[in-house]
Amino acid sequence: GVNVALEQYAGQELGSALTRVVEGGFTWVRQPFYWSQVEPEPGRFDWTVSDRLVAALARHPQLRLVAVLEDDPPVPPADPDRFAAFAAAFAARYGERVDYYQIWDEPNLAQHWGGDPVSPPAYADLLARTATAVRAADPDARLLLAGLAPTIETGPQNLSDARYLDQLYRAGAAPYFDIVCGKPYGFETGP
Repeated sequence: GVNVALEQYAGQELGSALTRVVEGGFTWVRQPFYWSQVEPEPGRFDWTVSDRLVAALARHPQLRLVAVLEDDPPVPPADPDRFAAFAAAFAARYGERVDYYQIWDEPNLAQHWGGDPVSPPAYADLLARTATAVRAADPDARLLLAGLAPTIETGPQNLSDARYLDQLYRAGAAPYFDIVCGKPYGFETGP
């Protein structure tokens, strides 16, 4: 698999980028879809970018999309139900072409949690509401836990991925994801 930012490409450049992904031997394509871009105002959806990306990926049937649903900047929503409604609308629109939905990214780092101290219970709540909404719109959906960033920090700004995951289980998050995700960056030591 490969992380991509396909929204930066238009027209032929997008097709060329996807061809390079296929030629590189990749199968999985992990692409973020930003809530504030798709729903710039409550109830007003702009599917232009996501329609273009999902359609381009559909022209490469060997590629499987992991849709990362988050926001940019990554600030946790004040109203998790609004984010869940966005995710449900996304799943209703693309459920025929998307099987894997990742809810948020790196919530164990303050920079991906609005700069505030991280909160496994708050992410567990967001995950529960969003997973329930996505599964209602797309019963075949597979839900991925947010990719947790590797760190050895113990909070409150950043929390180690292992500790964060433990706290998610303690917060009752287990029924709301099918796959645990981690990021084995390894930095200078390798994965």
